[in-house]
Amino acid sequence: MDRRQILGIAYAASALGSWVYLIGPAANYMSYFPALSQIYITVSDISNSSTQSNTDVAFKFTVTNPTPYVGLEFQLISYLAILPNGTGNRVAIVGSGSAVLNGYVGIPASSSIDVPATFSTGLNIDQFQRLCSVNNNELPWTFEGVMSLGTRDGSLTDQFSEPATSQC
Repeated sequence: MDRRQILGIAYAASALGSWVYLIGPAANYMSYFPALSQIYITVSDISNSSTQSNTDVAFKFTVTNPTPYVGLEFQLISYLAILPNGTGNRVAIVGSGSAVLNGYVGIPASSSIDVPATFSTGLNIDQFQRLCSVNNNELPWTFEGVMSLGTRDGSLTDQFSEPATSQC
């Protein structure tokens, strides 16, 4: 083999190696916008604990990235917890708050993270029990708010409205 052939083979190997090196990040890049549009939140594990003067509600947000994209970070959820007030379309905002984890947490590809949250309703045990009895011991919650994500473009927010039901 002469020098020219060796250089040609080295050049081809270098080009192939570069292509293999870049295919993973390029494929991840192509999944970025679908990930932003497909990420979603669900609410589950709602429970309450009452004292004579207050009722606290604990629950879990599950943030799901159903795509192969790697690079989204959960930052914060700010929310309102809303219940119908028994008079038709009107609603009562029963609680609000923010849910965070220790530092920013990556949301793995095709996976979920759980974010626990709690709020105080301001209702004493008797008021909360009346609210439960009006709704046949099931509370039809709606959680509305904004989720903040860390992305390659900086911090982005996404609004959500998620129904959930809890037993009294």
